[in-house]
Amino acid sequence: MGIHIGVDLGGTKVRIVSNTPDQLDAAVGVSGLDFTPQMLRQQIEDYCTTRGMRPDTIGIAVPGLIQAPQILQCDDLPHFSKTDGSALGIPGVPVSILNDLDAGLLDVLSNLPSSATCLLVMVGTTVGTSLAVKGVPFNGACGFAGELGYFPVMEEGELTRLDKIAGGRYIISKLGASPEQITAEILQGNQKYISVMNHAGKSLGRVISGIMSFINPSHVVVGGGTLRYPGYFESMQKEIESTCLDEILNACTISKAASGKNVVAKGALLAGKRMH
Repeated sequence: MGIHIGVDLGGTKVRIVSNTPDQLDAAVGVSGLDFTPQMLRQQIEDYCTTRGMRPDTIGIAVPGLIQAPQILQCDDLPHFSKTDGSALGIPGVPVSILNDLDAGLLDVLSNLPSSATCLLVMVGTTVGTSLAVKGVPFNGACGFAGELGYFPVMEEGELTRLDKIAGGRYIISKLGASPEQITAEILQGNQKYISVMNHAGKSLGRVISGIMSFINPSHVVVGGGTLRYPGYFESMQKEIESTCLDEILNACTISKAASGKNVVAKGALLAGKRMH
């Protein structure tokens, strides 16, 4: 069956998975604005060394604009902009580079009917989407479809973009607290924290509702680390249900990603495996 590795390169974390014979073996490292390609290579090498493996392929999912193997722009990880993604792995091992949402979509589609029209929405540090129409991924004119975080929205009378009011970075900066503290305060009923979280979830839900009215999907799947906040997904879903056309809503299943935190890394693994 071979050994294949999938890497989810996120704005704050790096998640690496591999297909061991009996289970998915996952590990998590730290990234951030100062994270560099060399640091990623080291994390991948350490993962393999610790497990005594040499993979047949490596799939790496990156949050940004990709024209494989080039990473053109990566706002979450600026040191990765304008870099050659094929050099991010282990020398001699083939590397597949793709957008993180496109990777997540590969995993999601593996669990859906082949005819599904699916909108995948990932809410991590920022917001992004990927779309499949009748089971076929839609990438747009030059492969950049799905940059939902750049969707223009009004906030307090000023034009901004969805990333800045619905993404995890917004919630953390607005409250000035760690994700763990935010979760604890919400569970304790702190109304300030609940209000910020609800506003973020509703803002995302309103935009998803508009997209649903446009594309009429059979499935909307939502994943990403921001779903850790209690009530975020529910606020988003409630806003969709209150604003979307009933006929379109009734034809669509709205759910969380079945693979949870591993959805992007598993998709990256699949992408690498397919080129083997």
